[in-house]
Amino acid sequence: MQRKCVCGAMIAINSQLCSECRRKYGKQVDWPEWLSDWMVSYQKELDRENLHQDLEIFDESSAVEAAKLNLYMLDHDEVCPDTEFDEWGNQVEVVNEFNYVDMDAVIACEKSFERKLRWLSNLSPQEKAKRRKACGME
Repeated sequence: MQRKCVCGAMIAINSQLCSECRRKYGKQVDWPEWLSDWMVSYQKELDRENLHQDLEIFDESSAVEAAKLNLYMLDHDEVCPDTEFDEWGNQVEVVNEFNYVDMDAVIACEKSFERKLRWLSNLSPQEKAKRRKACGME
């Protein structure tokens, strides 16, 4: 995974600037205000992209995201057809005329899913193939 430097060069995802710009602008505390503002804005853009992974081109990671959603829906059979969801798929409740998302429930669901995902990742390739075939995924 890569990101872009302010100059447009491709850099590693854990870097903020390329080596040339790092020499030019120095440490983060010495950056001009426009560069700091650009970096904050660019990081927000990257975060938004990461939160909307269902919009990316289909690959293995988007298949994992689709599986997460399917597992979430299987775990939440009590969901009614008229239930409202936010843009991340969290159930929205109206409390005192305000939309409310129970973050404790969301975090618990995510932890539960992460345990299932770890278990699945530890399966042998043959077992994974057998399970995909049983689910109709080839």
